[in-house]
Amino acid sequence: MVTRNNSIPSPLRILLVEDSEHDVTAFTRTLEKGGLAVEITHYLRAEEALESLALLPPSYDLVVADYKLPGITGLELCRWVIDRDIQLPCIIVTGAGAEHIAVKALKAGVFDYLIKDYQQNYLKVLPLLLPEVVKKYRQQQTSLIFERERQAVAAISELFLDHDNGLDMLYEKLPKIMTSEFAFPIATVLLLADNQKEMLVKGINGIADQDLLGQRLALEGSSCGATIVSGRATLHTDIVANPDLHCFLSESGIETCLSVPINSKKSGILGALTLGDTKNRYDAEIHIPALQVIANHLGQELERKNTEDALQKEKDFLEKLTNSLGEAVFSIKMPERVVEFVNPAVETVFGYTPEECLNMATSMFYPNQEGFLEFGEKVRQAIAQEQEIFTTEQRLRHKNGGFFPAEITTTFFRREREVVRVISIVRDISERKLVENKLRQSKEEWERTFNSFIDIVTLQNPDLSIVKANQAAATTLDLPLDKILGQHCYELFLGLEEPCRDCPLLETRDNFKPYSREMGHEKSGKTFLVSAAPVFDEKGKLAYIAHVARDISERKKLEAQLYQSQKMQSIGNLAGGIAHDFNNILTVIGMHSEVAQMELEEGSDLWIDVEEIRKAG
Repeated sequence: MVTRNNSIPSPLRILLVEDSEHDVTAFTRTLEKGGLAVEITHYLRAEEALESLALLPPSYDLVVADYKLPGITGLELCRWVIDRDIQLPCIIVTGAGAEHIAVKALKAGVFDYLIKDYQQNYLKVLPLLLPEVVKKYRQQQTSLIFERERQAVAAISELFLDHDNGLDMLYEKLPKIMTSEFAFPIATVLLLADNQKEMLVKGINGIADQDLLGQRLALEGSSCGATIVSGRATLHTDIVANPDLHCFLSESGIETCLSVPINSKKSGILGALTLGDTKNRYDAEIHIPALQVIANHLGQELERKNTEDALQKEKDFLEKLTNSLGEAVFSIKMPERVVEFVNPAVETVFGYTPEECLNMATSMFYPNQEGFLEFGEKVRQAIAQEQEIFTTEQRLRHKNGGFFPAEITTTFFRREREVVRVISIVRDISERKLVENKLRQSKEEWERTFNSFIDIVTLQNPDLSIVKANQAAATTLDLPLDKILGQHCYELFLGLEEPCRDCPLLETRDNFKPYSREMGHEKSGKTFLVSAAPVFDEKGKLAYIAHVARDISERKKLEAQLYQSQKMQSIGNLAGGIAHDFNNILTVIGMHSEVAQMELEEGSDLWIDVEEIRKAG
């Protein structure tokens, strides 16, 4: 904490106003003999001293004045110093010896008095008295300042503790307390604007123009702005004499500006508290610690209010957003894990009314402690991994005691890296689970059917890469299914680097029509009937090509055997027909030969010729 220097200054700077040269000489010699280091400035008349006393900071540590002086008296001089709040102790020296003068001087605020005696014994106490007067005066002033500051901090703390006070009321009351307790004629509350280049006058009190309230002021070049930018207290006592340092209070004749930053742990510098005076308050530095305490309180209050406002806005937004949703939306306070907000849909999902859910422990929504701990572990892992949002499925309990499957989507709200709130959206997925089960069963049935085909069946992209294959393909290729997917069919089946020129899949890809073709597989010596058909997406574009390869090797072998059999039968039929026809011809020849012989003489040459014909037939 900054404290005022209460030690005895050396040399002790004394303003002596005395019209007796003899007394001045005695005063000086006494101090020298007493071993006190002094620096004495002497004036015969009080009027001569006024100009030097008006200079701030003062050039003296105390004023010693004779009560009776020509013109302005010593008491009037002391009153002049006191009325102008010049921080100097005054001692009156009088030769009249009357007690009423001493009382009068003390009532006027004179710190002490001395009575001259003819033997000048009063001078003997000077070496001890004067330093002690300065020390006690400074201690007294410091105590008064600290007491007023304590009262100010107490009053402002009470103001902050009354949470019914809105920020606008704080901005109004705070400068009034500051001007009252710190004895500065001007006090302001300045907040940093969103653009980080301006400050807003949120509160002001004193001799300054009240029209300044609410105005936006530039940070650059100002004393208050320097405080906000640097985050450190600043004190200027020469604003009028410094043309490079503008001040928004310059029209109020401001000379001194003491400014401390308003700081918050979370948001950093929020603004500045300022005290201003039309006088040179060279001693204003002593107020910095107390003013900083107040500024820190204000920073905490602003952060609290802003947090409350943000939470209220979040709550209002959450209510507005979730009231129309069919899913139950929970706002859960952490680490207590109790419900602080829930939307009306909770009654549909869980059977509880929103009022019943408030402050309810979230463990009530789980079938058992194991389920509650299981979800809690998932939450802890998500927090540890700094996930912003995660989704999981969990079995939950209805108010009626039944259970249902739920999908829980959770997000986290952190404050200084600590999770203070969890927002969970709970969906009853019972119907979805039924649909998923039916889809899974349908898929399993389709997979069983797909894999039951003895033909090779694949589904291929237009580039002929395989996206789906049945078990027959894996068996034929002697490869696991995961090694088949993504490969090109011509690489797997034929070991080629490019598609076959007569591949029906190419024709289907080009013409979007089904095609079939018999294709031989040299490596296996088999023949396949390869068929291709287009599969279109919802937009009518070619998405896949369905490919079926049927092993027709056995059929081809049977067809060949049948062909051979039919050929041999045809030859046999042909031979039998020819023989039958030839036999008919021979029969005619034989019969007619015999008839002819009956007409001829047996043994004649002609009969012998016909006999040869008959024999030949």
